[in-house]
Amino acid sequence: MPIGAFIDNAKVMSKGQITIPKDIREILGVASGDRVTFVADGNSVRIYNLAVYAMQMLQQEMLGEAEKVRLNSDDDIMVQVKYLRNEGEKCIRILEAGFKEPVAMTPSNFLKMVQK
Repeated sequence: MPIGAFIDNAKVMSKGQITIPKDIREILGVASGDRVTFVADGNSVRIYNLAVYAMQMLQQEMLGEAEKVRLNSDDDIMVQVKYLRNEGEKCIRILEAGFKEPVAMTPSNFLKMVQK
């Protein structure tokens, strides 16, 4: 068994349910109402906090995607964000130009204008 490994057990009830021991819930960071993921590998099963597992899977899927679109540094990302924000501001100025009265640019007002 690896150093730092933790072992606990639970009884399987008639409907196949188990109670995850409190120490294990704390290690996983799960509470009542949270979801867990079971990963079976041969005759062993690992239990993951679903939110953490989903994020890890997303990170694996996205690995290398930034480089494909030439976002290789924080500076590259900031340039892209500034560009997109500038384009958004241009859209707002264009939309506002179609109105005679000044418009407070809140997200809901923006959506109303776009939907017209």
